[in-house]
Amino acid sequence: MMNFFSLLSRSMQNNLFIQTQLNSAHTLIEEYQLPVQKLEDDFYAQFILLENYAGVNYFQRTLARYRRLNAWMLVLAVSILGAAAIIFGIEYTMPEWKIADKLMDYLFEHFLPVIIGLTALFLLVIVLQFVRIHYANKLMSTAVNSSWRAILQKVESSLDLPANSTRSIAEEIWGNH
Repeated sequence: MMNFFSLLSRSMQNNLFIQTQLNSAHTLIEEYQLPVQKLEDDFYAQFILLENYAGVNYFQRTLARYRRLNAWMLVLAVSILGAAAIIFGIEYTMPEWKIADKLMDYLFEHFLPVIIGLTALFLLVIVLQFVRIHYANKLMSTAVNSSWRAILQKVESSLDLPANSTRSIAEEIWGNH
């Protein structure tokens, strides 16, 4: 139960962080009248537009890796569930084939390779989850911060503003971090 509340708390903090970042992006676009479309409810797309304006892609690269990893994890999960569903479906619809019995016989005849394969699959899932967490953390920390710095520098240079003139927005961005 504690783990559930921990996940819920982290999710709420993440949503609050994203909303704050989106509000900061809107403030920047409005205050400096940037030639960037303002998107109301999509932080990722809004941030990518700001990155394109600044000519960088720190956030985009990390987001692409994160999404690609999520896609591979989904393919792995669907493959495992699909195989289990096929076995169950065949066993349920055609019990005379005795698929479950044949599968169990195969598992026990080839016990060591099966255990090694299942262990490797289990470890792969664990490693992929840790890599996913790494990319999620990198996406919302290093990539966002690097992009914000580049975006603010671009705003200052393109509008011929003195250095640190975007300080109030920078404080809004990093003050809530």
